[in-house]
Formats: sequence, structure tokens, C-alpha cells
Amino acid sequence: MVLTKQMGSTQEGEGKMKKYELKSATAEIRKWNQIKEGCTLDDSEPQLIKSFDDKEEALEELKKYETSVRALSDAIGTYYLVEEYYVEENEYDEEGWISGGDVWAFSNLTKDDES
Repeated sequence: MVLTKQMGSTQEGEGKMKKYELKSATAEIRKWNQIKEGCTLDDSEPQLIKSFDDKEEALEELKKYETSVRALSDAIGTYYLVEEYYVEENEYDEEGWISGGDVWAFSNLTKDDES
């Protein structure tokens, strides 16, 4: 395996780059007891916050973020808007995403009694 540096990205083989991406995702959760680590992963459009070549750097940056939970209401009743952060490993080539999606860690979720 040949590793080279090109434009700040670790390359494996021909044109493959492994990235550790800090992302945020949100979800509307109806039941308090359904709020747990990873509950936002069904978000179809997570937001990329920052991309890293090194997993440890990405995990260190993640420590600066905390999961937030806000109680809201609509005609049906109370629901919770959860915003969560996580580090995801992905592999790219010159044409785009190849594989990945493995989540290494989530932001800290402090969940007290139901608000």
C-alpha cells in the first residue's frame, strides 16, 4: 500500500482518501425515552461541520460539541428536537464517495428528567 499526501488528504492506493468527518444531524422524537445516542442517524441530510485526515483529531474536536434536546409542541402534543454530533469514517476517490458510514463516536448526551 502506498501512502501519499495530496491536498491535505491521506491517500491509499490510487486516488483513494479516507476522511473522518464531524457531522451534525437532527431528529424530531415524540417520546422522551426514545432519546438516546444515535437517535438522529436516520436524518437524510446530516451537515458536514469539518473533515479530518486523522481519526484522533476528529474525536478530539467532537469533545467540543454536546447533544442538545429542546422540548417543542404542535397540534399533536409535545415532541423533542434533538441535535447530535458524531464522527463518521468515509472513503472517497476522485469521483466522490466510495464507502463508509462507520460512526466512531457521538457527542455527549446529558439527559436529565423529562422537561
